[in-house]
Amino acid sequence: MTQPPRRLLLASCLLALLTACAGGSSSFSLIGAPVRVYDLTGKMDTILDAEFDFIDRMGAPGRGGEVCCASLPKKWYPGMIATVRWVKDPDASLLYPTDPDEFRAYIKKKRATYQRLSAQMELLPYTRTCGVTLVFLPCDQVRVTIDCDQEGPLISQWRQQAAAMKGKSCPNTP
Repeated sequence: MTQPPRRLLLASCLLALLTACAGGSSSFSLIGAPVRVYDLTGKMDTILDAEFDFIDRMGAPGRGGEVCCASLPKKWYPGMIATVRWVKDPDASLLYPTDPDEFRAYIKKKRATYQRLSAQMELLPYTRTCGVTLVFLPCDQVRVTIDCDQEGPLISQWRQQAAAMKGKSCPNTP
């Protein structure tokens, strides 16, 4: 009889442990939350794709819209960290060649310039969620809001920050 690979055994034990912990405590029950993107970078079509990674990865189109569903704990707890990954077109433009061959060459060349970025952040407290909103600001800054009551005021505040940054150069970051 062959023995199962060590990784499979460890993964099975971890899954059983997590299932037991989640089942025994209502504070760790999960909810599904839609993910949406606000691109406040100042140019249309700058953010092409975004992912919110907390318990699992959930992507969202950069051009707007909503994708279901990211998994979140029903109740917020201190120290919740998520990773946001996104693809950015540093020279977004809506002008494309109309000739099919030129268009294919243009897109191939353009895709080579796309930037893949990521940021880890602590999630703000939430009590009532309407979903995960990823807000992209100039200078590769990203913000996340989950709470329904905070979303409107925070997005308004971030719009003002984005407007204040318009035309200014971004500081170099390591």
